[in-house]
Amino acid sequence: MELEAWLLDSLAHQNLTRWPNTMVLGCKGSPNGELTVTLSNRRSLTIDHVILATGYQVDVQRLDYIARTNIIEGLACDNGFPVLDERFQSILPGLYFTGIHAVNDFGPFLFFVAGAFAAAEITSKDIMQTLASLKKGP
Repeated sequence: MELEAWLLDSLAHQNLTRWPNTMVLGCKGSPNGELTVTLSNRRSLTIDHVILATGYQVDVQRLDYIARTNIIEGLACDNGFPVLDERFQSILPGLYFTGIHAVNDFGPFLFFVAGAFAAAEITSKDIMQTLASLKKGP
């Protein structure tokens, strides 16, 4: 994933190298404090500091609490994200996803703490309505 355009100018520095879509495969320290880092693009770097190493690719199938169950076969996914309805519910009734796992359907607002309040309100209302309808019966 590339950076947001507004971040690029602040990172334009001769001593700073970006490695988008690259993972750190290994890191070995030396007695003088330097680190030798091996990257997934087959490069090896000798460095003295790691300033920033971020990145997370959503893949609900890799979530331990999902992978250990038999529900994964029935879960619709799009590029690792669960497919959600307007109430954050997956195609499996009663299984909701919020936060980073809802970004594909609801946008980057869900990355931030403020998004948690909206997601909590929507999902809790839906759960309460579902419970109320179950109590009433058919």
